[in-house]
Amino acid sequence: MTVNVSVVVAVYNPGRHIEPLLDSLRAQTMPPEQFETVFVDDGSTDGTPDRLDAFAVEMPNARVIRIPASGGPGRPRNVGIEAARGDYVQIVDNDDSLFPQALERLYAYAVQHSSDVVVGREVRNQRAAVGRLFERNVPNAVLGADALMSLMTPHKMFRRQFLADNGIRFFEGRRRLEDHPFVIEAFVKAKVISVLSDYACYFWTIRDDQSNAGLRPLDWPSWYDNLTDAIRVVETHVDDGELRDRLLAAWYGSKVLEKLGAGFAKRDSEDQRKQWDAARSLIAAHFPTSVSAHVVGINRVRDYLLRNDELEMARALGESEIRLRIHHEIDAMDLEDDRIRMTVSAWFSYADGSPVRCDVQDGRLLYRSRAPLPDMPREVLDFSSDLEALRLRVAIRRKGRWVPHNLPGDARPLPVDSDGSRRVGMQSTVEIDPESAFGGAPLRRGTWELDVNLVGCGWSATTPLRSEPKRRPVAMLDALLTRHITIPVATKSGRVTLNVDQSRPPGLITAGKPELEGDTLVVPLRGVRGRPGASVAVPLVLDPEGSGEREVVAAVVEINPNGRADLRATVPTRRRLRPTTWRLSIELDGRRTPLPASLHNGPLRTALRHESEPAVG
Repeated sequence: MTVNVSVVVAVYNPGRHIEPLLDSLRAQTMPPEQFETVFVDDGSTDGTPDRLDAFAVEMPNARVIRIPASGGPGRPRNVGIEAARGDYVQIVDNDDSLFPQALERLYAYAVQHSSDVVVGREVRNQRAAVGRLFERNVPNAVLGADALMSLMTPHKMFRRQFLADNGIRFFEGRRRLEDHPFVIEAFVKAKVISVLSDYACYFWTIRDDQSNAGLRPLDWPSWYDNLTDAIRVVETHVDDGELRDRLLAAWYGSKVLEKLGAGFAKRDSEDQRKQWDAARSLIAAHFPTSVSAHVVGINRVRDYLLRNDELEMARALGESEIRLRIHHEIDAMDLEDDRIRMTVSAWFSYADGSPVRCDVQDGRLLYRSRAPLPDMPREVLDFSSDLEALRLRVAIRRKGRWVPHNLPGDARPLPVDSDGSRRVGMQSTVEIDPESAFGGAPLRRGTWELDVNLVGCGWSATTPLRSEPKRRPVAMLDALLTRHITIPVATKSGRVTLNVDQSRPPGLITAGKPELEGDTLVVPLRGVRGRPGASVAVPLVLDPEGSGEREVVAAVVEINPNGRADLRATVPTRRRLRPTTWRLSIELDGRRTPLPASLHNGPLRTALRHESEPAVG
């Protein structure tokens, strides 16, 4: 049978960190005979070769190739690509992993769209935000228009013959950014680049020990020399003009200007000088002033300082950005039929909590710096269009997991404040439909966390959605009944979560006065709302006084025409129940909770006896 996909893994001393990858390969939904894994061990000395040999015995679709240590992932990746037999090649790092349907979905998407490159959604364990690249599927992405340059990692699926026909290979040896020349050459030569966003495919693990290669201290001149290899690909294959400038600006912004922020200010003066001089040499050689037209917000200010050799002012600007973060507020939250509607305002703020601001002058918004700046052209400080392009997203993810989904909603600029300035931020109104909030799928039983992500003007930050701290968990709204029971809860820390079919704050749901209408028990449930007609089945439990087996009958909690909840159950006939008093309770979300009534089955009739009204949940 034809091999559809070859997974190519460069391996060097991962130790136990390779186990998640091996587990994920075992779990792939693509049949084993349709894919292979090519491990290329680059001279490991930590017992990894034995691990891989054992895996290859267990999984016949795995092969292990050993080569002398080369000092970097480029050589083993190239060896793996040469040895691959699949129609497509998926590059994976040895300490990352694939989600179960990744290969099946990526390959089907590639075949459907005749793709040369497929960029599958990538998730990182220390970054919960959904990047602009993965907000929707893009069957035929356009380089320079879509956000392809925002993710230059090699963790993509490439058509093997496309790589061979174009001679696209990784730079080899000990070096940084070896993936950038490879990926950008594939991008500029591909006829079809597809982006698969509706399924998380690749899990990038940032390790707590900071041992990932990309996290080690930088030798700035060498690092920028390595970046030059990628820049030359663009200079060689893309004609001079706006597209080339846009592609170069992606690196100029992310690899040069953004690295002159808070992190730059924290370094010692000698390291700052090395970075500064290396960056100035790089822009003199490869980033003409036409590239500056495509950088945004604070990066425009940094660009001006860098080109004019204002190191001290750049250092002061970076110091003002240390601990720059998001401040946010929940402006409104309510239930509307079968969903939660919430309005959130968010803006960037400095370490002391004061907002980052722009002053309104002659209808334009000019950046108000907290650091001293030289006289510079007004257009450098004009953030008007940058503020309009800010992105505020509220995302939901399962507690303890790193796969978020943006909630649908709209965003608008913050109003002008009383002092005539505007905070650098946005306001967004989002809707949470428990039946579709997780990327079109319903929220399953469990706890779901909400995150706020604000991106723009050269800054980016993500923070948990919070209210004010509480002494104990507090329900923020009534319980929402759909096919599940969903409750927005503020924890002790103020973190906002959605509890779906979980335990709830005491006293939220209470039972009103039960009534017996013929043989139907009707109990109003306060604290539950929803769209009229929504219902969920629950057991009604009858416990006899004294000894004897309980009776369990079907009940339903349904939303009445007023949007409130009633419990309805048909009680057993008098002849079915033995003569005694039966205590009533329901099992709501797996917990038995009493109702304020009991059923007395006497010799002549069955009567309902009312009691006090305890909380149901």
